[in-house]
Amino acid sequence: MADVQVNNHEAGTAWMEPYRVNVTGLLHPGKNHVQIHVVNLAWNYAAGLSQPPPMPADLVEHYGAEPTGKFGWTSLQKSKTKHNNDRLPSGLLGPVKIIGYHSVVE
Repeated sequence: MADVQVNNHEAGTAWMEPYRVNVTGLLHPGKNHVQIHVVNLAWNYAAGLSQPPPMPADLVEHYGAEPTGKFGWTSLQKSKTKHNNDRLPSGLLGPVKIIGYHSVVE
């Protein structure tokens, strides 16, 4: 997922294919400032942990201090071992392009 800003204005969020945002009205002649804030995958975050983070206090009553089962720490460690602790590709995985097109509105 990526949040896009153009010239300090929110352009939108790209969260699924075709990963495009409409920048109409945000670009101007000359140089433009484009910022793309990319969020990493949860698996990659979890794969990098050496110990579990503390459970947020407001969730302890529902989940317990240390989750167990499918989403617990032991399960995560088994998955990390099974997958050689490999992280999945993430970030800007291809070229970023600004593509202009003209549309006719009737």
